[in-house]
Amino acid sequence: MDKSMLQRNWQVYIPALLALLLLAVDKIVYIPAFRDCCTVSGSTSFYRSTMEYNFDQEIMFERARERGRNTAMNFGSSRSLPFYAAPTDRQVAESAYLSPPEREALARWEIVNAAYPGSSILTSYVRLNQWLDHGVRPGVIFVELDPLSVTNRTTWFVTELKFGVPVRFVMGRVFEMPWEHSKTVLGSRIFAMSRYRIGAANQGLSDWERMMSGFAGQQAAMRDETARLGEGYEPGRMDPMQAIINLRVVQVLEQDLFKSYRMEPTLATYVELIAERGQRDGVPIVFWDPPASDDMRHLRKEYVNRYAWERLLRRIRENGAHYLDLSAADSIQCKRYIDPVHFAAICAPEVAAKQITFFESLPPRRD
Repeated sequence: MDKSMLQRNWQVYIPALLALLLLAVDKIVYIPAFRDCCTVSGSTSFYRSTMEYNFDQEIMFERARERGRNTAMNFGSSRSLPFYAAPTDRQVAESAYLSPPEREALARWEIVNAAYPGSSILTSYVRLNQWLDHGVRPGVIFVELDPLSVTNRTTWFVTELKFGVPVRFVMGRVFEMPWEHSKTVLGSRIFAMSRYRIGAANQGLSDWERMMSGFAGQQAAMRDETARLGEGYEPGRMDPMQAIINLRVVQVLEQDLFKSYRMEPTLATYVELIAERGQRDGVPIVFWDPPASDDMRHLRKEYVNRYAWERLLRRIRENGAHYLDLSAADSIQCKRYIDPVHFAAICAPEVAAKQITFFESLPPRRD
């Protein structure tokens, strides 16, 4: 073999060998020991039930049938986490915020929760479709929706997209989901290093991710009937430490979320897709805006385009779904919070009662 031929062969072989070497290095993160010790992937454990198609909460549907109750499902973010613990019969009986008709309404329903810290409307879309594909048909589905549900300018959205959406889910909806998201999910499985960063475990997480990590493990299949609900604090009656924490959270919200806020059209698409799925399956969809503190309302007023938000709400109604706004100052009696973003768990029975009574007040569905 002459020298020129050998040189030409190496020009072919070297790039091919380098490509194979890069692919091998890329796949090293799939070795559990290496992944656990030497990579950072964000708060991925929140999406385990989504990735594994977990339906452990199906036992709650069975219990509802045994008790002669209707079933509702709720999908949302960390703001919906209190519904993992509430409402129970005891909590409903002891709540100081419920009227007799609201207690009676809650006695007719069992609410099954699916909430994931830091998630956008994308995770609600994925999990809702998984449950409906599984064959569950609740009497109504509540979907948490506020401006943060439809923006990708958060510290955790990339983690949600790459770790919270299964490939087989995308392949089944490749012509329904926005291509921008489908290609990111598929590409992240081909190139593993796009999902993981080299570094010590838990290194590089933002303050917000660290705070959210405290909510892991709350996705119980059944509620503890004897559980006491956290009372949080009442605005205007905070101790000095709580006031400092609140101020810090407001600063993080403004700097990391609201100053660069933009409603993302691809995420707004999922709102319509959820409404359309409800229409096809004959399941009523109620989008609901959670209770908001004065600080949260101020940030929304300052940075969220009101006209874009109202256009989204019109599209919800045009697609046969409904919208319940609990973010107004006078929407509920229970005004207690664990921080400016999240209402306290003690308010969950009243919030659930508002959801149920709103749904029951709607005119009968016309098929």
